[in-house]
Order: sequence, then structure tokens, then C-alpha cells
Amino acid sequence: MNDIFVPVVVVDNSLYIFSFLLLLSFIILYVIYLFYKRRNNFIIKDEKYYLDLLLSLDTKDVKYKAYRFEYYLKNLPKTAKQQKSFDDIMLSLWAQKYQKIAPPISVAIEEQMKKLLSELRSSYA
Repeated sequence: MNDIFVPVVVVDNSLYIFSFLLLLSFIILYVIYLFYKRRNNFIIKDEKYYLDLLLSLDTKDVKYKAYRFEYYLKNLPKTAKQQKSFDDIMLSLWAQKYQKIAPPISVAIEEQMKKLLSELRSSYA
């Protein structure tokens, strides 16, 4: 055997490749976990922000308050009782939302709104 080239030894790198892929998969899973955890924290912060915003709404502009209350609060109730309370408030605010000259919000509805917001605040705290 008089070859021109010297025989070459092929190096087996499969262990290094496997180790690299395993490490890369752990890093990717960790990054996904951090992203998911961070997003959930933002969602909770958004819900607290919405509750603070609803508590600070001015009662002078009745239509604006009725629309904002529905817009920000429609996804916040967690329990069936909170959802029923929200639906009752929305039925009572219907007159304020869809009339040209909106009548003021009654004291009973204001109390229901405050009670629902306090329940939601305690469940999100």
C-alpha cells in the first residue's frame, strides 16, 4: 500500500454534539420559562392597574365611566358570583351608555360597583 496520502483518523465528536444540544435545550427551556413567568407578572400588574384606573374614574362623565367600566372589567371577574355582579351592573348601566343625555348613576349602582371592585382587589392582591 503505497498511497500518496497518510491515513486520516476520523474523530468521533458525537458526545460533544450531544452535550451541546442538551445544554442548548436547557437554555432554551429556561428562557421560555422566564418569558412565561415575566408575562404572567405583567398580566397581574395590568389587572391591578385596571382596578386602580376604575377606582379613580370621575363620576361626572357618566357615559365615559359606563364604557370604561365595561371595557376594563369584562375579563377581570374570576368567580361566578363576581361575573353575575358584573352582569347586573352592566344591565343597570345600559341606560347610561346608550342614551343621548345620560341620567346620573344611582347611589345603589355606585355601591355595587365599589363592592365589586373591592372584591376584585382582594382576589388580585
